[in-house]
Amino acid sequence: MITCGECRADLPEGARFCTSCGHAVPGASAGAGRPAAARPPAAGPLEDETAAVRLVECEECGAGNAASRALCARCNAPLRDEVPGGDALPHGDLPEEVPPAPAPSRGLDASPVLLALVILAGLVMAGALLALVTSRVRTPAADTVPEGVALEVLESSGAVPEGPVGRAVDGDPDTAWVTPPDVEVGASLLLGLPEDQQVRRILLWNGEQGVAAEDRHARVSALTVVVDDRRFRVDVLDIAGPQAIDLPDGLVADRVRLVVEEVTPGTQDGVAIGEVVVETSPA
Repeated sequence: MITCGECRADLPEGARFCTSCGHAVPGASAGAGRPAAARPPAAGPLEDETAAVRLVECEECGAGNAASRALCARCNAPLRDEVPGGDALPHGDLPEEVPPAPAPSRGLDASPVLLALVILAGLVMAGALLALVTSRVRTPAADTVPEGVALEVLESSGAVPEGPVGRAVDGDPDTAWVTPPDVEVGASLLLGLPEDQQVRRILLWNGEQGVAAEDRHARVSALTVVVDDRRFRVDVLDIAGPQAIDLPDGLVADRVRLVVEEVTPGTQDGVAIGEVVVETSPA
């Protein structure tokens, strides 16, 4: 017995080609005529049926060959007229490989599902961002003005004589900062803090708290708060007493700007803010 140099299969003496992989056997003699070796006996059943190889007899030399071969491994004679493709065909005779047909679709196509998941993730992220940039206003239970950080008015959109700007931070909600009659939407108030601090929330007394309704100026109905270069738009209530604007964590700054976005009209022109308190913690 000899061994195939390609697949290590055992071959009978005199074989010119491997009966398993089809490779030529190096050094095999081309010899003429029919060999005198006896024909191999019929193979019995194997324990592993997946390893069974059906042999066909070469009509020229009687050698046993794998059924998928086109040419005899011993004498290279054709084994049949029509040769289907098989593992044991000589490498030069392998049929052109045809790519398999795509598998039929089962269930939903992945592309629309993936697109839907991307859109859903975008909506979730948009909702999270909206929650960050839109602070909620609530009404604390305090009847008095709580003590916050000392504020300095650094810049304002002006004030009428009866409503100087300092009244927005004087600790008395019954006195109010009132803008000139022609400055309502867009009016701003820039408040300075003693140093960089973490801004937690802002308390606001809207309008003139100690003035009868028939004599009031306009009140704020929407406000933009600018802290640490981030902008937060909030809806402001038209109520007596304080309302709290809670801000997200991590806002460190030494100034806070309030910008009037919308107003509730009053009997007099100009918008009024009674008091502003900024609550902080160390940065």
